[in-house]
Amino acid sequence: MLSEYKGWILEATVKESALACSAPINLVFIPNRKQSYLRIKDLIKFFQNQKPYGNCLFVNQSTYFKVVKDSIIDIDPGRVNVFYTHYSESEFTKLEQSRILSKCNKIFTMNYFDKTQLIELGVSEKKIDVVYGGINREVYFPQITKTTENYVLITGDCKERKCPSLVFEIISKMQNVNFIIHGRGWHEYYRRFNISKFTNLRIIDFNLEINPELMRNASVYLSLSKLEGGPYTTVEAMASGTPVVVTSTGWNPEIVNDSNGILLPLEANTNQVIAAVEAMMRLKEKVRGFDLIEGKFSWEQLGRSIYF
Repeated sequence: MLSEYKGWILEATVKESALACSAPINLVFIPNRKQSYLRIKDLIKFFQNQKPYGNCLFVNQSTYFKVVKDSIIDIDPGRVNVFYTHYSESEFTKLEQSRILSKCNKIFTMNYFDKTQLIELGVSEKKIDVVYGGINREVYFPQITKTTENYVLITGDCKERKCPSLVFEIISKMQNVNFIIHGRGWHEYYRRFNISKFTNLRIIDFNLEINPELMRNASVYLSLSKLEGGPYTTVEAMASGTPVVVTSTGWNPEIVNDSNGILLPLEANTNQVIAAVEAMMRLKEKVRGFDLIEGKFSWEQLGRSIYF
């Protein structure tokens, strides 16, 4: 297992799925920034595995493109599997990326849209498997009793692809609804654009330990992102009994339906978002206490797809 990012969601993905299906893995971190060189144990392990034996799974296509470009690992492409999250901007064009991936043994995409895109670029369909993420049902589960606070939950780091300007516009127009933003960078965006103080908004710096409870107790999970591979938060919310209002990106079009959420177009306007949020707040009262994806997306299921 080769990963460029420590502490990222895909690190947890490969660890949890391997543990669930008893697959022995050797996780190696590829140094990609200054602080990487301060993690001495990880650095030593990387140098010991620069010529790995057996098959390797690169836990992100960008990591593999970096390895190809800089020749930092000696490995036969025919023994390489790649976890493809979504199209990456890199030194390589789309066509060059597809040629690199075509030499790999296997590519795992997180949704059928990305699989179709790769096929159109010339990657063999036989090399591509679609695998959805997994969740721990001991962590993400529904809340049967009603909580005292109703709120709309938004999670993730504040990036332009998350449409922060539209997020704050929605919050400003729904003053009778409480919002919680759970993620990094939102305070800075809030201050930088001198956004008027909202009495219906609470911003919390991301803390993984409180995320399951926030998901469980939310009335609606909202994501207006323009680009996602998953996102994992969609299945975390639905497994917690919380309906979602999400954009048509990643695996959302494949798993969101009338019984668990509303799928928005990527260019959704304010009125569409508000109407969807209000509808899903009403749905929460009906589905509270139910797993809205009915036990699907387990770590064991994912592990058996990528390791065996």
